Amino acid sequence: RYDITGLHPGTEYKITVVPMRGTLEGKPILLNGRTEIDSPTNVVTDRVTEDTATVSWKPVQAVIDKYVVRYTSADGDTKEMAVHKDESSTVLTGLKPGEAYKVYVWAERGNQG
Repeated sequence: RYDITGLHPGTEYKITVVPMRGTLEGKPILLNGRTEIDSPTNVVTDRVTEDTATVSWKPVQAVIDKYVVRYTSADGDTKEMAVHKDESSTVLTGLKPGEAYKVYVWAERGNQG
């Protein structure tokens, strides 16, 4: 086993593995691998009003297509929205006054997310 370090999130790599026995080399094995997309960090809410709130985050390092923001009230009402890849905040609307919400933010590219 060998761990490759220093890779970038959401990046495809071509990897060649050459088996060795002493000084003899075997047939190379060619592999493609992609690192996972990193997650947004420092997710915070502010500018909270009676029925809106702004959520912001530190952008990911990976190349992505979009962010997805999902927010769910205590009674299970869930809303989800796509946010442009170059944005790092959005306004949550339609909030119920006095209700607690769970907010999730993640990045997606193709089928990676």
